[in-house]
Amino acid sequence: MLYLPSKYHKKELSLGHLKECMQKEGFTDLYVIDERGITKNEPQYEFYQRFSSLYNLWVDTGPREIGDVVDDIFSGANKIVIRGDLWMDESLEAIRAMTHHDIYLAFDGKMIGRVTENQHLLNAADGVILFITEQARLSFSDEAEMNRIINKKPVYIFDNPCNEEKWKEKEINGFLQDIAMYM
Repeated sequence: MLYLPSKYHKKELSLGHLKECMQKEGFTDLYVIDERGITKNEPQYEFYQRFSSLYNLWVDTGPREIGDVVDDIFSGANKIVIRGDLWMDESLEAIRAMTHHDIYLAFDGKMIGRVTENQHLLNAADGVILFITEQARLSFSDEAEMNRIINKKPVYIFDNPCNEEKWKEKEINGFLQDIAMYM
């Protein structure tokens, strides 16, 4: 799956170039992270609509309530991505009641220790997306927690490409690759 950070959401990103890159590499899913949506609650829905007819679109806008999820769906999202630290509802039942889209919980690696605080969301979700950055290396106990989650749910990882084989050994479902590697 190809990961598209918001720094590439500019109009300069050619739909043709992205399509060529994805076809060449065999990608069918595009995970779009919307930092403006996550940090300021101002998602860039017009951007997603440009790509929704071409790819299985995972849109990570940082929805806070059910209305945000509705907007994600109408913008073309194929998978719903919820961040446990932003989601204001106690459950995912409102989402389940209105759509059959898969629901994934996104966690930053430095927050994996807080997964137990969101255990009710984790239990109701279809899978997990974990972002590992240099600032968010997993501790031994965090890695044990991640192994427990991998045994229960589909897990997708974003990490340094040199760690991809390590994660594949753990039988994750997918590894998100930054589009910068192909541009």
